[in-house]
Amino acid sequence: MAISDSIKRAFVTNIRTDLTEIIKRTRRLEVAVEVFIQKGFQTGGADSITDAHLAALGITASELAEGKSVIDELAILINAADSLNVLRNDLGLKEPT
Repeated sequence: MAISDSIKRAFVTNIRTDLTEIIKRTRRLEVAVEVFIQKGFQTGGADSITDAHLAALGITASELAEGKSVIDELAILINAADSLNVLRNDLGLKEPT
């Protein structure tokens, strides 16, 4: 049974929407990491965030640092222009603002 064009378009539209949202959110997270470092919040920074600050959230400073590492890796992936441009071109994505 063939899948209709409208279902295919809806499928690709959902992918485009989700990828665009991932790109936007990763860029916002990347800015947050820059602020995190500028303010000295990292471990060993001028005003580091400690386990005591995070106790109510149920996470530790080392887990926060791991989260920063994930954000850094996402940013590298998103900013890999060649790979991302292939995805954009294949799916008809525009550069998110």
